[in-house]
Amino acid sequence: MKKLSVIVAAYNAEQYIDRCITSIISQKADTEIVVVDDGSQDRTLEMLEKYKNQIKLIALEQNGGSVARTRNIGLENACGEFITYCDADDWYQPGALRKILEAQENTGADIVRFSYLQIFENGGKWQPKVAFQNEFVTKERFCQSVYPLFIGGIDLNSVCCAIFRRKIVDHIRFSFVYQTAEDAAFSIEAYTGANSVLFLDEPLYCYYCRRDGLTGAGLSVIKKYKCNFYLMQKTLRFLPTWEMNTAVWRIRTMMRPFKITVDKIRRQRKSVKDKI
Repeated sequence: MKKLSVIVAAYNAEQYIDRCITSIISQKADTEIVVVDDGSQDRTLEMLEKYKNQIKLIALEQNGGSVARTRNIGLENACGEFITYCDADDWYQPGALRKILEAQENTGADIVRFSYLQIFENGGKWQPKVAFQNEFVTKERFCQSVYPLFIGGIDLNSVCCAIFRRKIVDHIRFSFVYQTAEDAAFSIEAYTGANSVLFLDEPLYCYYCRRDGLTGAGLSVIKKYKCNFYLMQKTLRFLPTWEMNTAVWRIRTMMRPFKITVDKIRRQRKSVKDKI
C-alpha cells in the first residue's frame, strides 16, 4: 500500500495536465496518482497515455457536470493510507509531498493542513494569510483551534491543501447539492472524525488562478449565498458534536453565509484585477 493517494480530477485540461502530473511524479514520495478524466473533449486523455505506467487512469465516457462525481470516483479507487486532491491545473512545490509525509510520520497526525500560493496568469504570485501557524493539535483542543476556523472563515475548506487519513474519510462523499463550498462540506466531516491535526503554514501547493477556473466564478450571488446557506445548516448540526452548541456560536454560524459570500465575491474581483 502506498502512503498517499493523490486524486486528480481532470476535464479538458490539455494545457495544464503535464505540469500537474510531472509535479507529483517529481516529488519522489511514496504516492499513487489516481487520475479521473471526466469525459474530456480535448487531448487530455491522449496526453495522459504517456504516464500510463505511473498513474491509475479512470476515463469516464461522459462528462458528469460536477467535480463531486469525479472526486468521489477517485476516492473509491484510491488505495493509499492517506488521500489528497490536486486540481488538474495546479501543482506542488518541489519536495512538498515528501515534507508533508515526513511531518505526518513524525507526529502521527490524522490530517496535515498546509498553506498555498496563488499563481496568476500574468505570472504574479500571492500568498494568502492563513489563520494558523505550525502547530500540532489534538482532539481536546479542536473546539479552540480547529472548529472555529470553519465558522469564521475558509482556512480549512480546501481538500487540495490537506492530506487525510483514509479511514476517517472512507465514508465521506462530495455532495451534488453544492455548486460552490463543496470542499468545506467534505472537510467539516473529515476534521470532525480526526483525532489530531498538524498545521504547516508553509505554502506547499500552487493554486493556478485563471479567468475560467475560479471556483464558483460563474455562479450568481444568490446561488453562492444558497450554497453557503446549506453549509451553514450543516455546520449547525455539528455544533452539538463539537460541544459548541451555545447561543454565541449559533449566531456566528448563522451569520457565516453572508460574510463568506461577500468575501468570495471580493476575492474573485481582486483575482480578475490582478490578472489583467
